[in-house]
Amino acid sequence: MSHFPRSDPAHARIPLDPKPTFFGHYWFRGTPAPLTPHAACLDYSIAKGGALVAYRWSGEPVLDANAFVHVGNADEAEAVR
Repeated sequence: MSHFPRSDPAHARIPLDPKPTFFGHYWFRGTPAPLTPHAACLDYSIAKGGALVAYRWSGEPVLDANAFVHVGNADEAEAVR
């Protein structure tokens, strides 16, 4: 699997190709945003009072923080438009 970074822990490896990768099960808090230009976590702790987060992908080559939408209590994030 040569397209994965070698220095990261196995559970945190994200493909380096330009296809977006969305994942969860990390219980993030705060404002939803891309973690890399092509990777984003959508798990913002809805079960613990956080937000249900989605990303409105329109084929852009790099993920855009403004494309995240949510319902619930994401700290400092804008509500679903």
